[in-house]
Amino acid sequence: MSQTECFQKEINNLAKGKSLKNSKLVSLNPFVDSDGILRVGGRLNNSQFPFEKKHPCILSSQSHLAQLIVRHAHLCLLHAGPQHTLATIREEYWIVGGRILVKQIVRKCIPCFRYRPKLAKPIMAPLPEMQEVYYMGPLIDAELEKVDRKHAQLTQLSADLVEALSLYHTLMREPQFTTVNKLAFDYTLSSTTTGWADTTF
Repeated sequence: MSQTECFQKEINNLAKGKSLKNSKLVSLNPFVDSDGILRVGGRLNNSQFPFEKKHPCILSSQSHLAQLIVRHAHLCLLHAGPQHTLATIREEYWIVGGRILVKQIVRKCIPCFRYRPKLAKPIMAPLPEMQEVYYMGPLIDAELEKVDRKHAQLTQLSADLVEALSLYHTLMREPQFTTVNKLAFDYTLSSTTTGWADTTF
């Protein structure tokens, strides 16, 4: 009865031996079995699967029978997700537009909705103001149990030198960077480099 209501034209054309050119069932290669049931065709005729699994019964997602089948499968699978539910149904029934139908029924399932709460998304606090970055914290010497700042100083000086060089190359491209400012910056850069070279570790 469900197939007659939704696929009457396709059933009549197949019974008369006509092709289904403009039907949405063309890709399924359907046929009508000896009991008058519209089933999916395919290339599994020689497989060891049961006949119902090789050639699932075709149903429309608009039929009430398809909705009952989806709800029953969803409950029998202990509220499985849409993909698992649809894969199990397709072992016996091929619902046209079944993926959308299964998602709708699973979404409306009350137990599934209760166990799928939305996580709260708190508003993050504003970012702090710009502060000086200390690139490496103190290193603890496990043997002497003293604070070893030698590597930290080396890392800090290296970071200062890289930052100074980056700023130097950036300012050199600016037209308002005068010769006096360039000399002053060169002196600062030289002092930074000298201090790095004179540091003893």
